[in-house]
Amino acid sequence: LPQAEQAFRSEQERLTEARSQLIQAESRLQLEQANRTHLQRAAEALAQRRERLQAELQALSEPDAAVLAEMRLRLEEVDRALREAQERLDAVQAECTTLREASERAAEALGAAERDHAAAQAQLATLRQIQAETENNVPLREWLERQGLGAAARLWQKLRIDAGWETAVEAVLRERLHALEGEAIDRELGERPPAKASIFQAAGTAEPAAADGVPLAAKVHVLDDAIRGALADWLAGVFAIDGTPDAGTRARLAAGAVLVNRAGDQFTRHTVSYHAPDAADAGLLARQAEIDALQARCAELGGELEVAQRALASAEAGRLEREAALDQARHEIARQEQARHDAEIESLKLAQAEERYRERSAQLRAEAEELAAEAAQGGAALAACEAAAERIGAEIAAARAGVEDCRSAHSAAESALAEQRRAVQQAERDAQDALFGERECSSKIVEVDNSVRVIDQQIERAEQEIAKLIEELAADPIPAVRQALDGAVETRLACEKTLAGARNAVEAAAGALREIEEARLAIESRLAPLREKQGELRLKEQAASLNYEQYASQLAEAAADEAVLAAEAERPVRPASLQGEITRLTQQINELGAVNLAAVAELRSSRERKGFLDSQAADLEEAINTLEDAIRRIDRETRELLRETFDSVNRHFGSLFPSLFGGGEARLIMTGEEILDAGVQVMAQPPGKRNASIHLLSGGEKALTAIALVFSLFQLNPAPFCLLDEVDAPLDDSNTVRFCELVRKMSAQTQFLFISHNKITMELAEQLIGVTMPESGVSRVVAVDIDEALRIREELAA
Repeated sequence: LPQAEQAFRSEQERLTEARSQLIQAESRLQLEQANRTHLQRAAEALAQRRERLQAELQALSEPDAAVLAEMRLRLEEVDRALREAQERLDAVQAECTTLREASERAAEALGAAERDHAAAQAQLATLRQIQAETENNVPLREWLERQGLGAAARLWQKLRIDAGWETAVEAVLRERLHALEGEAIDRELGERPPAKASIFQAAGTAEPAAADGVPLAAKVHVLDDAIRGALADWLAGVFAIDGTPDAGTRARLAAGAVLVNRAGDQFTRHTVSYHAPDAADAGLLARQAEIDALQARCAELGGELEVAQRALASAEAGRLEREAALDQARHEIARQEQARHDAEIESLKLAQAEERYRERSAQLRAEAEELAAEAAQGGAALAACEAAAERIGAEIAAARAGVEDCRSAHSAAESALAEQRRAVQQAERDAQDALFGERECSSKIVEVDNSVRVIDQQIERAEQEIAKLIEELAADPIPAVRQALDGAVETRLACEKTLAGARNAVEAAAGALREIEEARLAIESRLAPLREKQGELRLKEQAASLNYEQYASQLAEAAADEAVLAAEAERPVRPASLQGEITRLTQQINELGAVNLAAVAELRSSRERKGFLDSQAADLEEAINTLEDAIRRIDRETRELLRETFDSVNRHFGSLFPSLFGGGEARLIMTGEEILDAGVQVMAQPPGKRNASIHLLSGGEKALTAIALVFSLFQLNPAPFCLLDEVDAPLDDSNTVRFCELVRKMSAQTQFLFISHNKITMELAEQLIGVTMPESGVSRVVAVDIDEALRIREELAA
């Protein structure tokens, strides 16, 4: 068997080695085949890439240099047109500035004219109201209406007095200044007037007679010839003089003639009457003269106002025309800039296309050369791989033949080994059966030995017992045993007697116990009613105690005199009366119902609950007071803080607004009594405007007002930076300059980031970032080098 196993192992090792060599050869063949496939695919891919590169190289077209040169010439033309448009824009901006200043001057002149005209109109209305109040006699007006004179004009309304003689005429005519023209004055009135009234009839008059002094009628200019007759009668014999006449002048006066000076003093031959103005008619004619002058002044101011309005309209039209031209120039510049931008982009695209052509063509040629080298290397590797595959194929064929030989030898060795192993296994089974038989015999021998030993031990014990019995028989112990037995019998009898006595005693004790138990049960049966009665008595005692306490508390509450009650109780009473009282009280008790013994406990619990609720209520009231105090303190502090904040913002707003507008005023007004509920109204009046609402401002003025308000809030609590998004869009150049100055001042404490399309605002910036949109919806960030831009501009200008 060992020789067969050795031969089998040798053949198995040879077979394993041959199989290993075959597997290795097959693995190398598969690897070479995979390499060959990879090289073939790589060669095909290289060929395809070479074809694509050739096609791309042939498809590349070199940009036309003439187009690039033409685009550069176009860019120069656009730059020249842009410079010309910028010059036109500067000229139009200068004209706009001049026209804007002229418009502002015209607006100021119009404002002054409007103020003068409004003042004259107000003064005229006041004087007319005063004149109308002189005729505000309701009873007299009603009487005149009944007489058909309600629409008649007053005498003073038809007179014009020389300057300085108004008082003299008032002194002479007095209430006749209010005379009215009537159709007939010779008829008798059916109803007397309720106040002084004068009526004159329309008539002409002759020239007054000559006398010393000038007739007062010469100082009066009649506007209606119908009043000349009445006025001649009233002023007949009245002459106007300057100062006070001497005695000779008075002596030459005719009878009834009167001299009157400017103060209204009247002189006759023998008397002098000093004038004092009547409260009702004082200054009537002077006011009328002033009214006439004011009417003329209002007409004149109206003409001046129309002239100023026309001048302002003309200036505004010119300004709007120039601003339209300015917008057109800006649009032209924007168009030229867009054209320049498009030309730059097109030129850049052409230059980039030329650069890409050169780079791509060089790259394609280099890639073609690399592909050719790779193809050559791949061909050589493929040839080597195919040669190696053929060599490995031969090795595999030889290895397979060796494996077949080894497999045949291995099969023969394996058959011989199996035969030997079967023989060995049969021999091993025979040996094992013999071993099992030997072991079974040995175990049976051991069991027999054990049985023999047990039997020997039993025989030995039997022999010992026999010897012991023999010894006992030899000694003869029967009398002793009998004596012991007799003693035991006597003891048993004594114990039985004792047991009988104990049983009797137990029976007697049990009988006594039964008697005692019966007595106990009888006592307990009698005790139960007693206990119930005791419980009832205790309840009655508690009820009596409660009644006593209740009656005592009632007596205490009623403040009853116990001595009097005791005396009443000691008096003999009749049973009938007591029975009636008992019946009455019993009825009242029955009406009251059953006594609630738990009422005291409920009262105590209710009082405790009330105390707890009172403490809770006190705590709540204290908490409410604390909260109300806190709310009042917070409201007070909030009001103070809000007032301080509002005043601070209003102060900043009032200072920033003039700096942005170059004048004017602005303020914040609270609309409400309570500061916590009040709104805020913004009042802004630029220079030359008296608008009542910010809604009347233009778009640029609203934007500047909003900037001033936002910066006022910003100054209240400055932030490290501020972002502005096209806030200068609606501003013109002058306002933009003021806005930039304000931003420059505030930039000392705050960094500003702003988005703008305005050149003036861009000049303020220290760093610029441009954003373009070459395609719709696509933005691109363009870095702006200010120094480089200035250099390019200088080169273009040169």
